[in-house]
Amino acid sequence: MKIVVRTPNWLGDCIMALPVFRELRCKYPNAEIVAACRKNVAACFSASKYIDRVILAPSKGANISQYIKSIRELRNEHFDIGILNTNSFGTALWLALGGVKRRIGFARDYRRFLLTDHVMANAKILTAHQGEYYLDVLKVLGIKAEMGYPELEISSKGRAEAENSLKELNLLNKAYAVIAPLSAYGGVKDWGNSKYAEVAKQIVQTLGMEVVITGTPEQVKVTQEISNVSVGVHNLAGKVSLSGFMGIIEKAALYIGGDSGGAHTAAALSVPTVTIFGITEPSRTKAIGRKVTVVGDGGMCTPNLRDPEVQKAARKALEAITPEKIINEARLLLEKEK
Repeated sequence: MKIVVRTPNWLGDCIMALPVFRELRCKYPNAEIVAACRKNVAACFSASKYIDRVILAPSKGANISQYIKSIRELRNEHFDIGILNTNSFGTALWLALGGVKRRIGFARDYRRFLLTDHVMANAKILTAHQGEYYLDVLKVLGIKAEMGYPELEISSKGRAEAENSLKELNLLNKAYAVIAPLSAYGGVKDWGNSKYAEVAKQIVQTLGMEVVITGTPEQVKVTQEISNVSVGVHNLAGKVSLSGFMGIIEKAALYIGGDSGGAHTAAALSVPTVTIFGITEPSRTKAIGRKVTVVGDGGMCTPNLRDPEVQKAARKALEAITPEKIINEARLLLEKEK
């Protein structure tokens, strides 16, 4: 049997979807289980013990020839079962055109007719944690599971890249914290440069650790402003791949950031994690792990983050959180580690 799972497109969502592969492996121990994802998140799945291999799904900007090539490649796979951990019409169409025999997913975005087995998204599952949402479609296969803890594994290449970066910073055998100050959604989820800068300085001065600031190549200018606050604060934004980023986090003594993929990465790697929430609801999207603290009350399950009023409320909620609060929470987490 061959099973393909079309994964989410964002880092945090990919990590929340990892238990899907664990449950499929438990149900079908001898099946070939394949993750189909966009190239930018492939590192989430490439080293998993539950996944046999990774194939690439069409990118967001794929042209017609690239899309047709992808369909042909999918048809050549002859998959028996396809699981959709996405909600879009386009991903369901991709599985259908790709000849996947049994196609399972939520009946959303007018795609019900493209699915051989559909699941209705009721109010209960729409307000559950996102990881539980991803698992819910598996009930069609007789799988009823609790999310547990996502298990993220890192490739040897990612670890080697992280080690080289840490050597350059003279951090290989030192305790350090990782701060990821920016999210893909921009300012509506971002706590603020000055506050992160103060936290970075306090980590160096009061917790006795150096700090690594992470981010994308597009975020280098902003992250540099934060890293300039103190000796012992380093800017790695744009300097490592996703697998290298995961390797950097894996070796960290502490992680601090907003409701974004980095927090899910740290939590899945059992790194003490402080996550800062504005108005997005922690019960829906908080990072799941053994060493996670959430700061912020949230309140909106599915906010429209582009709505000016929502953005105003988000900013107000984030401004109420002080650097002192974050440092105190970090200290409590670290004390539990002793």
